[in-house]
Amino acid sequence: MKAVSAQAAAPILLLRVFAPFTTVYLLSELLRNVGGVAAPAIQDSLSIDAGQLGLLTSVFMVAIAVLQVPVGMLLDRFGSRRVVSLFLVLAAIGTIMFTGDSYAMVVLGRFLTGAGLAACWVGAYKANALWWSPQRATLVNGALLGLSGLGALAATLPTAIALDYMTWRALFRGLAIAIAALAALIWWCVPDHPEEGGAANGGDRPKLSAVLREPLFWRVAPVVLLCEGTWMAYQGLWAGVWMRQVDGFSAAGSANRLMWLAGAVVIGQLLLGALADALNRRGVALDRVMAVVVGVFITAQALLLVAPPVWVGLLWIVFGLCTAGSVMAYGRIAQALSPRLMGRAVALLNMCGAGAAFGIQCGIGWFVELWPAGPEGHAPAAAHVTALAGLVVLQGLAWLWMCAPRRRVQSSAPSRVVMNVA
Repeated sequence: MKAVSAQAAAPILLLRVFAPFTTVYLLSELLRNVGGVAAPAIQDSLSIDAGQLGLLTSVFMVAIAVLQVPVGMLLDRFGSRRVVSLFLVLAAIGTIMFTGDSYAMVVLGRFLTGAGLAACWVGAYKANALWWSPQRATLVNGALLGLSGLGALAATLPTAIALDYMTWRALFRGLAIAIAALAALIWWCVPDHPEEGGAANGGDRPKLSAVLREPLFWRVAPVVLLCEGTWMAYQGLWAGVWMRQVDGFSAAGSANRLMWLAGAVVIGQLLLGALADALNRRGVALDRVMAVVVGVFITAQALLLVAPPVWVGLLWIVFGLCTAGSVMAYGRIAQALSPRLMGRAVALLNMCGAGAAFGIQCGIGWFVELWPAGPEGHAPAAAHVTALAGLVVLQGLAWLWMCAPRRRVQSSAPSRVVMNVA
């Protein structure tokens, strides 16, 4: 493997750093969201109820949440190339196990897949921060999020079409092969940065307690916890179920609308993130932009509870566009903390979002199972409406907490917007 200078030309960095990590991130997004379309086939094959399905799909997120901070420390110690490639081997093994015949084996496989892909969430961001200049960081991270969002798009209608020609087990075996190939690619082709490893470990190490002592963290963390958790839980599973069981769309119709939702997430992350950055440079506080976007995000969910079917597709698009609101919390934290603390701050916020996604995704499944099944054999629409209504209330309270007036604290950190890695 030929070494690469820290001042390497952009085409080399795009080929050997940006492209491999973006591809891994894309594959992670596909695997995170594929349950929305593949759920009926998996549920029928394993003969499981909604609660078991919710647990099965959500353990992916709990694995990521639990490992965010440990993975961040491993990345600081050993570098992105080693950590991400070795964790991908674990993800490939987990994806093969996911194709097993027993429910316990499938749940364990899903957990190991999430554990293996946990490194890519922070690894890609860390690699970009090391290899690209600060002036290009927003552009590079925005491109990372936009391109990786194609994985979420692939988990919608393209997956539905693929399942017309193959079983869900064959699909996941193919994904396992792709993960293993990416592990080898990253191990052999991605260079080590001069500041990774031993050279980066001297001196005082930043501590998690420094992040936890920052009042702003506790101000925005509830919004990340509930809004980002709701976003990932619904895009990953329950939006598709809602479309089929509440709005009455067919499997093909729901897959098509999930594709529009995924596209809206990509566009919202890129455009609203860039808009927030531009407004912030012109003196508009990021807090205000974030408050508006998060408010619209919650309002769209509230309208889903009462809207006629003709408006449902548009509301899910607004939902997707405004997922950028909770992501802006990462940029707001960056304005208050030293850059040396950002890796740990990102890991903690990711842990909040991923952990909440697990709890919400699993909890909705268990909640709707408390209702008697209707003639179609699944929970009535009222069960899903009640679950979302409760989440709207909780998100509204988190929004009010974030927007409550507080004494202004002058920060010495530079003003900038940093994109999320979840």
